[in-house]
Amino acid sequence: LINFDSTEILSMPLKLNATELGTLSNHHSIEFLPPENTEKIDLRIVSRMKGHFKRYISIAGDYYDGASKNPISIFEDKPELLEQPFLIKESEFQWLIRPGNWEVRKNLMIPENVTLRIEEGTTLKFGENVALISRGALLFKGNKNNPIELVPLGQENARWQGLVVLNASSLSVFEHVNIRQISGVKKDGWELTGGITFYNSNVSITNCNIYKSYTEDALNIVHSNFKIKNLNINETYSDGIDIDFSTGKIQGGHLQKIGSKGGGDALDVSGSMLEVIDLTITEVSDKALSVGEESDVVAKKIKMENVSI
Repeated sequence: LINFDSTEILSMPLKLNATELGTLSNHHSIEFLPPENTEKIDLRIVSRMKGHFKRYISIAGDYYDGASKNPISIFEDKPELLEQPFLIKESEFQWLIRPGNWEVRKNLMIPENVTLRIEEGTTLKFGENVALISRGALLFKGNKNNPIELVPLGQENARWQGLVVLNASSLSVFEHVNIRQISGVKKDGWELTGGITFYNSNVSITNCNIYKSYTEDALNIVHSNFKIKNLNINETYSDGIDIDFSTGKIQGGHLQKIGSKGGGDALDVSGSMLEVIDLTITEVSDKALSVGEESDVVAKKIKMENVSI
């Protein structure tokens, strides 16, 4: 813990060792107590890559416990996964969840290069501490009359952890999927800020709904290309959509009742290229659209009502 005067310069330098391609970077955690009787203080971090002269300046945000954990862990693919009654191995790299209404009481962990497919009208009910963690693409294709439901198992206020796609080699597709009451993926000493996370995994999301997110980000897209059309997010503890170092387009949709715990942004963008068209944003505790440094955002026909900033 570092407690320093606001005029004092904290000089490191701190070195971060290189990491393997396709994994999240190493990190140092620095906590500090701001001077008393100070309403606002900015912590600016200056960094550069070894052997390069370009400097990057970032302003630190409020502390969130998830940032203290490494969100990538090494999972062993368990052979007993295919013993689940709802899973069919169509081929070596193509798995299918049978149509129907299924209870998922153990983590669904999909191996590298395996595509998991779900067809219309299927409902998966996840236990409280259960998540879907995939190294392959997810093809979840419902339709208007028969959507796919990813919901918690239990009472009305039950929760499940959510889903993450890591380093998938092909495109994930979500069409007419309803995702409800996610608390955030937490496994073996690491956790993610997003209830739904795509890391280095391209994704297309169309006509989907996310209801009640109890995480820092309902949807977090990192180092990925994406297309989002008619995505509705309703009721979040904090941010609605968080886009980090990614490129894509958001068209249509409604982000509402964002940030019930305070400080939530409807759409938070960092280091990304983004086009936003015809998006409706209502009832937001903080900012409708937050654009960080090194971002290029074009926004057209954005409707905003009852937004703090």
